[in-house]
Amino acid sequence: MENFAGLWGLIVCTGVALVLLLIIGLPLWSLTWDTQPQQTIMSETVSQGDVHYLCVEWRTGDRVDTASCTMLDPQTGKALQ
Repeated sequence: MENFAGLWGLIVCTGVALVLLLIIGLPLWSLTWDTQPQQTIMSETVSQGDVHYLCVEWRTGDRVDTASCTMLDPQTGKALQ
């Protein structure tokens, strides 16, 4: 009977230790790991001969959400409507 009580004590202590690790570990993990993909906006000027374009790309992680290119006025450098 004493061996049985020791086994139950070991099981209970192990269970309590695992619960404490989860209670401490999960909040720390959620604070340190960013699970949401980063959203970024990238822009670049593309030249094809005398024509210049301003291209803007919106990304979430590695996925391209939207891309847009606008022709630039060669005199002013502003976007043409």
